[in-house]
Amino acid sequence: MAKDIRRFVENCDGCARNKAWRNRRQGFLKPLPIPDRIWTEISMDFITELPISEGCTNMIVVTDRLSKGVVADGLKSIDAESVAKWFIKRYLPYHFLPSAIVSDRGTQFTSAFWKRICDLLRIKRRLSTAFSPETDGSTERANEVIETMLRQYVNWNQSDWLTWLPIVVSSICGRNSASTGTNAFFMSHGWNQNLCEHMLDEVIEDNKRNSPIAKADRVVNKIKQVSEWAQASIAVAQESQEQNTNKYRQQAISYKVGDKVWLNLENIKTDRQCKKLDARFAKFTVTEVVGSHSFRLDTPPGVHNVFHSRLLRPANSSPLPGQIVDDNQPDSIVVDGSEEYEVDQILDQKKAPGKGRHMKYLVKWVGYAKPTWEPESFLQNTSALQLWKGLSRIDKINIKKQRKKKKK
Repeated sequence: MAKDIRRFVENCDGCARNKAWRNRRQGFLKPLPIPDRIWTEISMDFITELPISEGCTNMIVVTDRLSKGVVADGLKSIDAESVAKWFIKRYLPYHFLPSAIVSDRGTQFTSAFWKRICDLLRIKRRLSTAFSPETDGSTERANEVIETMLRQYVNWNQSDWLTWLPIVVSSICGRNSASTGTNAFFMSHGWNQNLCEHMLDEVIEDNKRNSPIAKADRVVNKIKQVSEWAQASIAVAQESQEQNTNKYRQQAISYKVGDKVWLNLENIKTDRQCKKLDARFAKFTVTEVVGSHSFRLDTPPGVHNVFHSRLLRPANSSPLPGQIVDDNQPDSIVVDGSEEYEVDQILDQKKAPGKGRHMKYLVKWVGYAKPTWEPESFLQNTSALQLWKGLSRIDKINIKKQRKKKKK
């Protein structure tokens, strides 16, 4: 009997949907490969909604994944075109083209414009999984350090942060990194700025060693040695980070296409009044294995559908005979080679931002609990849209009649 009760509870959708998970976080730490040379692989992120400083309210932060060097600048806008212009004008002349850029899934980096720029320049895009900031951890850490240091310099109105930013970045590039054991300036130039006067003291007496060729050889060899040293130091640091982090994690479950999983809804906005009392999890089906820790689910339209394994857990599929399992999400309908979903009803409407009189509608889908906002173009030729517009006209007529009665 105890076995049957345990089985019943494990297959209870109500329990799985609303109770908190007590398991360890899934997925061991998986560091990115260490680059061979400095500034060949970079990570990019933004600090937004800053006070206006010289016309800029945003900051772009670029971090070299090997030397931990930082480049930061102010931006008026962080749309894809503005970021691309800054990258070519301000980054490219000093560090040339990287082979890969690590970033989150911001609209700048997922846009067709940015993808085309990267394809033309032969730059590989490495986008993190949604809600997984540890992928771009080096830039997130750089953002934190920049914000901390700027707090000590900015005026009361915080309007001069862009004036102090070059000094802050220079300080970051000149300090030793815990991962590499050295600083970014030394790795880029082969010497420390405050030690440059003493570097050649030991070779002044030796005319051969003081020749231009010997000096050049020493600089090149020093940069090579520092690069190899940094790679070894980062490998040791990554190994230490893995050991410390994995103590509190468990091996990620390997899902396959067709598996039912529970998705943690902590990062998905709900339309209900109080998120605290809303369901915590929803059941979906795995439609594609994107990576070792990333999976694509059959989420409703308008919801990003690739998730990290830490947000998933397997859904039991062995209910007792007669036990009702609430798994009524229908398959999509294929029309002219593309998937379509059935509209149940339209709940609300609002004007879309931007020019023109475009409308968005709050759509309740058949078989899905969460309604989503969709543009009118997605709902063309649907009876639900026609019904909603008809009801809206009736409401407007009734309102006009009521106003006329009040005037009399």
